Amino acid sequence: MEEGTCSALLNLCLGKWQWELHQRHQHLLREYTAAGRDAAPLAEAAAKVVAAALHQKEQQQATAAGSTLGRMALDTGGLEGLPPQMVCHVEKHVELLLAEKLKDEAWLNSLVGDMPPKGQQQQSSSLLALLDCVVSLVLGDWKAAGKQLDEQLYLQLARVAGIQGDPDKAFDYAKQLVATWKQGGPKAAKLVPRLRDFQPALVGYALTGQAHKAQEVVDMMLEVCSQDLTEAEFALWLEAIANGGSYEQLSKALQLLSGELNELRNPTLSLVEQFFRSERAAAALAAGGPLASLGKLTWQQVWVMPSEDGFIQEAGARLQLTDLSGEDWDAFAQQVRSLAEQQEKHTGKFAGFCSWLDRKGPYNVMIDGANVALWGENYDGGIFRPEKIKVAYDAVREQHADAKILLVLHAGRHHSIRQHNPELFDWLEGLQKQGGYYVTPGGSNDDWYWMYATVHARENGLLMSNDLLRDHVWNLLRPKHMLKWTQRHIVRYSFNYEKTEIRLQHPLPYTPCVQQLVDDVWLLPSADREGQWLCCKPV
Repeated sequence: MEEGTCSALLNLCLGKWQWELHQRHQHLLREYTAAGRDAAPLAEAAAKVVAAALHQKEQQQATAAGSTLGRMALDTGGLEGLPPQMVCHVEKHVELLLAEKLKDEAWLNSLVGDMPPKGQQQQSSSLLALLDCVVSLVLGDWKAAGKQLDEQLYLQLARVAGIQGDPDKAFDYAKQLVATWKQGGPKAAKLVPRLRDFQPALVGYALTGQAHKAQEVVDMMLEVCSQDLTEAEFALWLEAIANGGSYEQLSKALQLLSGELNELRNPTLSLVEQFFRSERAAAALAAGGPLASLGKLTWQQVWVMPSEDGFIQEAGARLQLTDLSGEDWDAFAQQVRSLAEQQEKHTGKFAGFCSWLDRKGPYNVMIDGANVALWGENYDGGIFRPEKIKVAYDAVREQHADAKILLVLHAGRHHSIRQHNPELFDWLEGLQKQGGYYVTPGGSNDDWYWMYATVHARENGLLMSNDLLRDHVWNLLRPKHMLKWTQRHIVRYSFNYEKTEIRLQHPLPYTPCVQQLVDDVWLLPSADREGQWLCCKPV
């Protein structure tokens, strides 16, 4: 069998349908069968999930608004009453593969002509029998040809193992991929491990409550994957803990999650609530437990809203302000610089700015001049209004009297001001002589200049802009840096109707992220309930 045919065959069985949902469906089928329960309602439940997912997809196509995660996740509203294992984080191209709905099954049967006879398929669905046959064909042919599996095939084999209810085998395939990749060689580029290679095992461990094994999977993902963990991976880890983990395991997961994500969707938060309602959570407070010294008996979960300064009445404490670590700052600055230099039309221009910044900086407040001049001008007759830049600059100077301010503007805008607003241009020239104004060259994207200058200032840098930074989020390799940076380092603004006065909105005095306060009180911000946090505290 040819390499492309092997991969295409497995992709046809799994890739066209949402494999995680099918893995969960098969898991529930096994549970129902073992308990002698009628499994027919599961097909109806699965159909409801699919219908909800397809409806969500239609909504996504109708609007581009919302967060990245929101566009990729399933809205679980209206799915109450379904088995909780069926409602999962699923991607937007979701469909359920049931054996009777596999339209190409007859063609597949003819392609893999040595399918087991009908009588030998009674103990499993025709899909599982088909997958068994495909796997043995693939492995047999590749072994006979002396070929090396690539990441795509390791992934598909892991998915098959997951659907068959064998997360250990799925994890073994991921380990084999990592071991082969570490050996190097000419085909190493086709063996780079990705988060998806570990998800079949992680889903299986989540469903069966094997929290210690789920943690092994997460540890390996952190070690070998260049991608950051997303809420989907954390949700699976938390699901494993909710189904069979300890308080120590939950604490480790939440502490790691704190540095990765700003907020959590309600389905993920419900997994945390599920754990704190369990006997395992109460055991942490009992005699001999890790929190016995607190003298508490059980856990309480309530929804709270912090005050303007971050104080939580129910917790009796204030939310903390956290920022990127020194290592993260270095990595983030290097990523911004690398991407900026890659996109420059004229080599050396951005490097020249970096050298200038090393001599003149760091600056405390960067002003995105073009954004200020164009903000609120998206109407008939709206134009570039450079006079708003000085209004913004003066407001920043008034509120940050001792700050070093850097105004950044593109050369095209700079020349336009020189031609049409000589008075303002004189002011800009004076500012430039003082080192407070930088004109980005033609062929450059001024966004990278003010972003790098702000990151260069590390924890002391602020950016004044209403830019939503969507382009940057998609291009940066480490979006977790952007998430925390945008929360902590951007000053938003609004003008009055006459555009003569401006109101600045500074970042919150605390950081939206999972926080552990005194006496092991946990605060978790919700992405679905604006301004609200889930508070889990011992009482």
